[in-house]
Amino acid sequence: MLHTYGTSGNLFVGLGAGNFTLDATSISNVGFGRNVFKFLTLGMRNCGFGDAVFPALTSGNDNTIFGTFAGQGLTTASSNTAIGKDALKANATSIRNTAIGMSALGSCVGASNVAVGFNSAQALTGTAGSNGFNVCIGYGSGLQAQTVGGLTSVALTTATNNTMLGNYAGSTSATGTYRTAVGSDSICAVNNSIKLGRDHTPSVAGDMVTLPSVLTANLPTATAAMVGSILFVTDSPGGGHVFFCNGTTWARVN
Repeated sequence: MLHTYGTSGNLFVGLGAGNFTLDATSISNVGFGRNVFKFLTLGMRNCGFGDAVFPALTSGNDNTIFGTFAGQGLTTASSNTAIGKDALKANATSIRNTAIGMSALGSCVGASNVAVGFNSAQALTGTAGSNGFNVCIGYGSGLQAQTVGGLTSVALTTATNNTMLGNYAGSTSATGTYRTAVGSDSICAVNNSIKLGRDHTPSVAGDMVTLPSVLTANLPTATAAMVGSILFVTDSPGGGHVFFCNGTTWARVN
């Protein structure tokens, strides 16, 4: 079935796609697939491609959904993007979520989250109508339960303001806040902190953080450098040492 019901720019292709009760202000909606926009009555600039995409959306603007069952629960939501089977499947009314990858943000009902990667933040629910401000990028990031070194990660559920970058990057708390884990298998254990790399285990060498190196002659003046900057000075007396800028001088740390 193909039809263009509405006043301007609507196109619906597929069995049960679109309906014939669209409001006159509902324009520029494009849907391809079975039951796409089946109940849409008021909305603009929505795009849906795939089987059972947007089957429950009644009103909302600027949603872009690609993939079977992606965005399946959306009813009155706006400004969401979901690409991949089951991506953003549970969300009904929240806004500004971006989910790319199969099952990414699949359980999320909150707003303003970003997940990229297979199963990324799949268990994150959040709170309907509330901003989560979580960013999870990488296969299983923010989801995978695993133990690395002495830390065990858990799936994020109602956590906020977290950033997980890397395959299986995660947190020890399902409800933690302002945690950042960078690197594959990196696990952050404390709120308001940044974890770089994996922990070491008896059988697996973990990651190390390498500071930028510089010769003494090339050190920027302390007043020009950012306060809190750290550099490894390779030719300092007695061998290389770490130096810290306090705004007035470079102080040797070790």
